[in-house]
Amino acid sequence: MRRPFRRVMRLTRRLRSSAVHDHCFSPERPAEEPDISEILSECSLSMLLSWIAVKDVIFFSSAGAVGSSGGRRDTPVSSRDKGVSMGAARDMRLSLTERTHALLKEDILKARRRPESLLIEQELAEEYGVSKTPIREALRLLAHEGWIMVLPRKGYLVRPLRFEDVREVFALRQMIEPTLVVEAAKRSTPEQLDALERHIDDQEAATDTEAALNAATAFHVDIATLSGNRRAERMMVNLGDEVRRMHYLVPSLRNRLTEEAEIKDHRDLVAAMRRLDIEQAYEIMDRHSQESLRQKLQGLTTI
Repeated sequence: MRRPFRRVMRLTRRLRSSAVHDHCFSPERPAEEPDISEILSECSLSMLLSWIAVKDVIFFSSAGAVGSSGGRRDTPVSSRDKGVSMGAARDMRLSLTERTHALLKEDILKARRRPESLLIEQELAEEYGVSKTPIREALRLLAHEGWIMVLPRKGYLVRPLRFEDVREVFALRQMIEPTLVVEAAKRSTPEQLDALERHIDDQEAATDTEAALNAATAFHVDIATLSGNRRAERMMVNLGDEVRRMHYLVPSLRNRLTEEAEIKDHRDLVAAMRRLDIEQAYEIMDRHSQESLRQKLQGLTTI
C-alpha cells in the first residue's frame, strides 16, 4: 500500500520541479493550473485516489504553496469589491474552487450578474485572476445548486427570477417557519432571546441593504437554530440566499427591511416567545410570511 503512495509523491515532486514550475508559472505567461492529466494517465485507481487526497495540501494550502513561489495568485481577485457575506471567500482554509464559487455566487446574489446573463469560462477566469479549472468547478457547483443553467456548447446562464420562484420560496417559509418559532419558543433561554433582540436592533439601525439583510437573515436562521432542527436551519440559510437576491434585484424592496412594520413584527414575535404565547407567536410568523410574499410579488411588477 505504501508503494503507490510513494509513486504519487514522486509525481508530485515532478509537478513541482523547476521545469514544470517554469512552464506553468513563468512571469512571461498568464498563471495557470498545472495540467496533471498526462502525468496521472499512468496511475492506477489507488494512486489517483491518493493523489486526490494530497492535492489540496500541495497546491491550495493556506500558506499558498505554489503562489508563494511568486507565480500565480492564490486568492481570486476582481476589478470590483468582492466582499462576501459572512466572510466566506476570505477564509484562507477554503480551496481555490470553493473561494471562486463563493465569489461567483455572491455576484449572483447581489445582482452584479443579472438574471439571464451569459457566463463564459474564459472571461470569468480573466476577471477573477484564476485558471479555467476552478472556474469550471465553481460553475458546476452553482448549476447543481440551481443558481445557473447549463447552455450546451455556449456556457452558462444566470437563472432568471420568476413570480413562481418567489411564490415557492415564501410558500415553503410559511409552511415551516410558524412551526419552527413554536419549537424555538419552547426551547430557548432568555439569553438566546436577547440575541434575537440584538439582531432586530442591528436591522433597525442598518444604513445599507447588506447590513439590514444580514441582520434579518440572522434573525430568521437563528429561530430555526433554536428550534433544534438542523435540516430546517440549512433550509432557512438557502431560502435566505433566495430572498437576498430578490432584494438586490428589486430596489423597491430594500426600504422594507427597516420599515416600522417589519421591525414591529420581529419585536412582537420575540415578546410572544418570551411569554411562551405559542398561538400568538405562530400567528405573527404566519402573517409576517404572507406580507413578505405580497410585497415581493408587488415589487417584481416594477422591474
